[in-house]
Amino acid sequence: MKHAVGPVIAVVFIIAAVCGPSMPALSADFIQVPAVIHIHTTFSSGSYTIDELVEKAAAEGIGCLVLTDHDRVEMEYGLFPFRNIVKAWESRPSVLSAGAGKYLDAIFTVNARQKNVLVIPGVQSSPFYYWTGIPLPGKLTAHDFRKELLILGMDSPGDYRGLPIMNNGPSLRYTMELLPGFLAFAAAFAGFLLLSRYPGHAGRFGMVLAVFSFLLMIDNLPFKSSLYDAYHGDRGIAPFQEEIDYANQHGGLVFWAHPESNYSPKGRSFGPIRLETPPYTDALFDSDNYTGFSAIYGDEITFTTPGAGWDQLLAAFCRGERKRPPVGIAGADFHMEYGGEKLDTYQTVCLVHEKSARQILDSLARGRCYALFKKKGACMVLDRFGLADEKSGRTAVMGQILTAVGGSVISGRISASDNGRYPIRLRLVCDGRVVREISDETPVVFSTLFPKTTGQPLAFCRLDAESPALGRLLSNPVFVKLNGLGKSPSAALREP
Repeated sequence: MKHAVGPVIAVVFIIAAVCGPSMPALSADFIQVPAVIHIHTTFSSGSYTIDELVEKAAAEGIGCLVLTDHDRVEMEYGLFPFRNIVKAWESRPSVLSAGAGKYLDAIFTVNARQKNVLVIPGVQSSPFYYWTGIPLPGKLTAHDFRKELLILGMDSPGDYRGLPIMNNGPSLRYTMELLPGFLAFAAAFAGFLLLSRYPGHAGRFGMVLAVFSFLLMIDNLPFKSSLYDAYHGDRGIAPFQEEIDYANQHGGLVFWAHPESNYSPKGRSFGPIRLETPPYTDALFDSDNYTGFSAIYGDEITFTTPGAGWDQLLAAFCRGERKRPPVGIAGADFHMEYGGEKLDTYQTVCLVHEKSARQILDSLARGRCYALFKKKGACMVLDRFGLADEKSGRTAVMGQILTAVGGSVISGRISASDNGRYPIRLRLVCDGRVVREISDETPVVFSTLFPKTTGQPLAFCRLDAESPALGRLLSNPVFVKLNGLGKSPSAALREP
């Protein structure tokens, strides 16, 4: 067994082959439900029906599928000055083109017919893009179309039809904001129509201007689905924050889909359109009140490196500068089985009291879950991970806050799903610093004192484990509030 001691923090560290009698059973009140999040079906770009996916999930021991078919896949380019009248577009199958009611009914029918695999609705959403280039094949580029959000758990067709995304059909949501422009062109139309009643050149000129004003009035009808269009460049975080706020208002959870995927160097084609979307980890800092992000998926990820972006956001939450801590999940982006990748390759394991949609969504909202990348065969299992107060005996698991009156002990256990012995490297990350690194074979049991904090209202600890044979495991953080420091915990978390 090998382990490295941090140069600054001196703590007690114990590794045992079995759980010692003093170690609290921190997850005893919960059952673990493996879920696969970010799945596409035949409603959009997937190769399998919902029934086929449920059958695969049951065979692979997956208890929950969170579907995220594309909400609307449509891009349009309009010619100035009549952008909304003279236009061409490209589209693909999606939830809204098939009908949100049909999509939700299909999920409800599957859940009513069987109880082995719970299916939860969601969508993958592209709220905004902007154009550069000219409208010729190969010369027109759409930027940030793949800067996407996963919206989970909304259960009303109207919630999906009302999404504030471009090209989503008529909406009354922004009528008051858009009305002044419409009224200006309406007034111009009325004025030029009166001018057209004059005889001679003045009347003919007035008629031409009246027709032109009428077309502009129609082009600017105040019933758009978004305040933003694709013709005025990058609009920053605003279109995305608008959708995050909308989803929160309608009971949905919002996760940034794949913030380090790079679609920019060579671009991707969408019919005659070129798509370019660079990595967008900056969006996780610029936006607020989203639920979380995909922390494990099929690309190289640096955002979860100790001290990097995720830890910086968690530290900002601990200082009271953010409304909620971002939750890390595994994003499958599953369309079909290929290249050895199966439905269960990327899993988010939820700690719940019962397998229900309400409990699964609550565990995701609060970070009471961990993310897995599974290689062929067995995978890692986080049997236990959390904090215990030495004086009061109170405990907390991922996504919870422990109010400690004495020293806090971090403890846990990682095993293999087939109970085999496999080498793993485990790192405990507290407040962005690696406080212990362990190299051992499964099962690994650990216990260590939580390091002293620097007087912040909250502190956090998370776990990052890798195995060449089993894959990767990434826990969400557990928080500790020492001796009543700071303000009351955020409503996003709940003390045990």
